[in-house]
Amino acid sequence: MFDKIANIGILKDNSGRNPYSSYNKTGKKKTRNEKSIGDSISFSPAAIFLAEVKWGLSGVDYSSNSLVKFDFNIGAINFKLQIDFNDFYKTSHQEVWVSKEVYKYGKKKKYVTKLLVKKPKIRLFEKFSPFDIPGIQSFFERIEKLNIGTEFYKYESMALISLIDGKTNQISEEFTKIFFVIYSFIDKLDKYDINHMYVFPETSLDRIVIEKVFAQNG
Repeated sequence: MFDKIANIGILKDNSGRNPYSSYNKTGKKKTRNEKSIGDSISFSPAAIFLAEVKWGLSGVDYSSNSLVKFDFNIGAINFKLQIDFNDFYKTSHQEVWVSKEVYKYGKKKKYVTKLLVKKPKIRLFEKFSPFDIPGIQSFFERIEKLNIGTEFYKYESMALISLIDGKTNQISEEFTKIFFVIYSFIDKLDKYDINHMYVFPETSLDRIVIEKVFAQNG
């Protein structure tokens, strides 16, 4: 795990919209004092914190003064999101891209969904134990059963409603843990000011909003 953190590549999102078509490793990040990432982050409090959570970390980019990008796996589920501090405290929900690769009849298929997830109150932790995400896994099992051949969008298909029916509370609780880890990691970077115990704006949106679901072959 420390090796993965020590070799975090900067992620670039050229499209600005769909990270599953544009996120790529492109190099090694430099710290503010120009030391190599292997010299500074591999045993930093932030790196140690993530190592204890045992996520499959593909990359973190915090080269910007206002933007932090994440690409990680929990089990077989991949998550991509970016925290933009220009509007982070102004919005109630966080955009998260979540995907899972499966093999059917000897062929690889990736199911991808774009979610809006209600951000929980900010809480910071010194340590956080590894956790499972059975609700999100069940969500993808339901997606697989749809046998998606095209894109499904919000408000365009009743099928999307069934994907989280009876699972909203469980999925929301799992995302709450994910956000607690992300908040705590960012705080430990000692680069961004995290407003402790901040409560995000009230909203009429559901806690989990499915914006889009689609499949990619190959």
